[in-house]
Amino acid sequence: MKVRLKPAIVQAHRWFLYAPHPLVRPLPVGAWGEKLCTSCNYAMREHGYAVGLRGTLRCCPGSWVIEGKDVTVIKDWAFREEYDEVVEDGT
Repeated sequence: MKVRLKPAIVQAHRWFLYAPHPLVRPLPVGAWGEKLCTSCNYAMREHGYAVGLRGTLRCCPGSWVIEGKDVTVIKDWAFREEYDEVVEDGT
C-alpha cells in the first residue's frame, strides 16, 4: 500500500550555538572536549540537545528545530528536501 504523509504547517527554526532556541540547551562544555561529532564533523562543544517524545535529540550546528505535536531536530539537507516555506498573504 502506498501512503502520503499528511501535510501540516509547523514552526521551524534553524539552530546555531550562538543563535539560541528556547527548546535547545547547549551540551555541557567540559563533557566532550574537542571530540568531533560523527554526524557533522563539528566539535561536540558546538552542539546542543532538545528533549522530545522520542527522548534526547542531538542538535548539530545548522540543524532545524521543528515544533509541531512534538519537537524534532532535522539536518539542513533533509529539511530542504522535506519542507517548503509557507508564504502568508499579507493583504
